[in-house]
Amino acid sequence: GPCSDGVCSRDLIHFSPNTDFVKEGERTSYISVNPIITQNFLWNGYSPEPVQINVKEVPPAYCYSFTDPHIITFDGRYYENYQIGTFVLYKSNLWPFEVHVRQWECGSLVHAASCVCGFVARDGVDVIAFDMCNGEMHETKPHLSVKSRHRSKSSIRISESYQGRKVTISSDSTCTNHRPVHFRSFIPTLDVTAEYIRSVELLKGNERQQLTLGRLHRRFQSTDMQGTSTGATSSSAQHQSLRSSDLKSFSYFFPEDHESSVEPGPPLEWPTPSGLTQQQARAHCEQTVENSSIAVGCRLLLEDSIIGRAVAMCVADLQLKDELSWLNATLPLLENECERKLVQEQRRQGEHRDAVNILRCPNLCNWNGQCSDWGCVCFSGFSSYDCSQQMGKTHNRYTQRPEI
Repeated sequence: GPCSDGVCSRDLIHFSPNTDFVKEGERTSYISVNPIITQNFLWNGYSPEPVQINVKEVPPAYCYSFTDPHIITFDGRYYENYQIGTFVLYKSNLWPFEVHVRQWECGSLVHAASCVCGFVARDGVDVIAFDMCNGEMHETKPHLSVKSRHRSKSSIRISESYQGRKVTISSDSTCTNHRPVHFRSFIPTLDVTAEYIRSVELLKGNERQQLTLGRLHRRFQSTDMQGTSTGATSSSAQHQSLRSSDLKSFSYFFPEDHESSVEPGPPLEWPTPSGLTQQQARAHCEQTVENSSIAVGCRLLLEDSIIGRAVAMCVADLQLKDELSWLNATLPLLENECERKLVQEQRRQGEHRDAVNILRCPNLCNWNGQCSDWGCVCFSGFSSYDCSQQMGKTHNRYTQRPEI
């Protein structure tokens, strides 16, 4: 075009960093360009000056909900929610992304307690549900379902680890001003998206479209599907009368949404009705948590504060539920925190070989197998993701405590 102020031709190049969760600190980079070779005489032979890029690190944030449930917020606050019903766990003020959880009564015959039995996540028009709230506790199993997806922009991916004990759902950001997110997992995963490919209906205005599942990339997880069940019964079973179509559509009646809020009971006291003292509970929890393979293998990555928090939550669980079957319930928190720190420190991965091995091969395969890059390879006569199951014995793939 016509020259103006000494400029006869101009082109713009946009540089943008990716979110990779790696701890690298603030740094300066330089981008250089080789001399341009083109038929355009204005640009041919031109060598642009190097461009200086200043990258400012923004730390990622994580939130958790598990057991009673204990809640850990994005800004690191801790609290418990003993109520039953459906709740908004997270809702963004910037774009249409939110997560709802359903909590039913569980655990204690003496004190009011609740556990997460399902969640639904929405990213734009992509909606995924992971639900086991459709019947009596100890008898239902989690059911993963893609409720809707965007016709052209949806990219849904579902993967499993530890033979279904850990389920990861992710999706590409629908924000136009955000680049893809890259998260490296050290736990071997199996892409099971194809298992959930089916026709889903997306209502757009008055037009109904038949769509097919694709892939997901915003990261949220449901973990610890293989803990020990508690010994209580759910009051919701008497309200439920379900058909198979109810579960597929998730249109069933959830009575907890219509029951009165749980009134705060009397303060918990020691010893528990079974005679468990506070000192005994703490000793059990310290032995289980601090000496667990995940705590020992990730000792260089896990801060004392998070291990102490897991022990404190364990003690609270035992006081509320009065059952030792809840001793391992806080270990998935350490597992997720270990992987998170390992991703951040992946440039120093060689220094954390023990942590990598323990994530790939839980409990080091219980000495019933060999650890490989793809997990445990069990010896003859043993099975399961950690080689803990003897062949011929029954094994429940899921139990009653989804954790998000």
